[in-house]
Amino acid sequence: MFTNRILKSHSISLSLFSIAAVSTMMFGGVASMVRASTVDIQFLGAPTLSAAKSYNGQQGAYTGDAVASPTWNVLGWGSGTYSNLLASNDATTNVGVSYNSSGPYDDSTTPSNGLLTGYIYASNNTTNTVTLTGLTASGNYQLYLYGQDGGFSAAGADYSITTGSGSPAVGSNAQTLNSLNITGNTGTFQENANYVIFNVTADAAGTLVINYTAPTGGGGSEGDINGLQITTVPEPSSLGLILLGCMGLMIGRKYTTRRSA
Repeated sequence: MFTNRILKSHSISLSLFSIAAVSTMMFGGVASMVRASTVDIQFLGAPTLSAAKSYNGQQGAYTGDAVASPTWNVLGWGSGTYSNLLASNDATTNVGVSYNSSGPYDDSTTPSNGLLTGYIYASNNTTNTVTLTGLTASGNYQLYLYGQDGGFSAAGADYSITTGSGSPAVGSNAQTLNSLNITGNTGTFQENANYVIFNVTADAAGTLVINYTAPTGGGGSEGDINGLQITTVPEPSSLGLILLGCMGLMIGRKYTTRRSA
């Protein structure tokens, strides 16, 4: 009987450790899945970059990917189509982008650490688009949109989502200011001034279309977009698995402590 009790105790212990081990593996696996995957895009008006895909290691307003010097896809001239963009950690993705513009502008002819120094734009009474493809079908993302002209003359932009869905995050607007003028701005980010945040969902084909237009309310004859950052949002089910993993580890540790005592 005593032997049976020992065997039973070991069986329970092994079961709990199995739960903890499986939970640990689940936790590790899920943690890697839900870690933010971010794609950074900068529009640079220099014609020398019309066929280039490069990066410059600058930071934007979003830094939740924990990459100290993130990769940026630097895309030039007025319109273009690119596939297999690089993630912020330099990994190749399935994400592609196409965009049209009334024209480009830049105060530099080389990739610049100033995200706000170059842009594509929509002239007054014109709506232009940036289309992202290769996203997760019906996947949820957070989208940072940068709209300023580097401070040389005030011109923000109005943004909206037409394919897929999305709206400004709490505390953010759909329009960057057309009255901001920070001369020589190379990276001073102010929410609702030169960037805004949207919560968005790709459509069933993994596509998201962003409209940008001249800002309402006067003060600018064009709508500017300097670039964007799009990052994945963990699904609730994944977060639940993480909690399950933590519970398994806690149970296993608690039982081990009692057995040792």
